[in-house]
Amino acid sequence: HLLLPPDTDTPGYREEVKLYPPECRAILGGGSLLSSEYVAAKFVRGIANRKRRIAVGFEARVMMAVLRVFPGVWNVYTASKKRAARKKLEAARVAHEATHFQASENSPDSASSAETADAKSRRSV
Repeated sequence: HLLLPPDTDTPGYREEVKLYPPECRAILGGGSLLSSEYVAAKFVRGIANRKRRIAVGFEARVMMAVLRVFPGVWNVYTASKKRAARKKLEAARVAHEATHFQASENSPDSASSAETADAKSRRSV
């Protein structure tokens, strides 16, 4: 049997999801979170009915059907989600650096060093 569980609400999952990199969060975001009791019941029923492949939840069943017809669709989907997550991370990094740069320009240390440079240039004239 091939068991294809969805995101399942367990203590382990709650800890695991905290460690996901942004790309994983982007790919998995928006998916449903099913109870462990529901998932277990579906697996037991599928095994009892001698199903070879047991996909739990609407999203998993739809994905399995789509992948039978278009096997490369998962790769396209995940690649686009990864690109979007990385673009968002890069934008946040650039915004953070710009804020940090502006803060350092406005600090008292930078003002005194600018005054020192101005004084040095006047002395050399």
